[in-house]
Amino acid sequence: MKKLKLMAASAALIFGATAYTSISHVAGAQVRVDLLNKCSSGINIKIDSGGSVTTGRLSSRERSPRTLEVGDKIFVERNLVHTVSNSDNGREIILCK
Repeated sequence: MKKLKLMAASAALIFGATAYTSISHVAGAQVRVDLLNKCSSGINIKIDSGGSVTTGRLSSRERSPRTLEVGDKIFVERNLVHTVSNSDNGREIILCK
């Protein structure tokens, strides 16, 4: 009986770790990024989160820390400049060079 419980606990641990890893790579997983405007003037930005849209403005040289979801699309002056991926977590996204 102990052996069966140990096998069940091991399976649950392995399944849980696999499920956690899989979830972090799908659309909707959250990532932390810094949006950075390196232009000498302000820019208008739009973040499309699959139906929900956020708009704003970044001043010249402004950095804006954000928590976004994998798959979010970032637009500058109506042009798509970046689609958020899991590998963006902790990175700086330069919106204007």
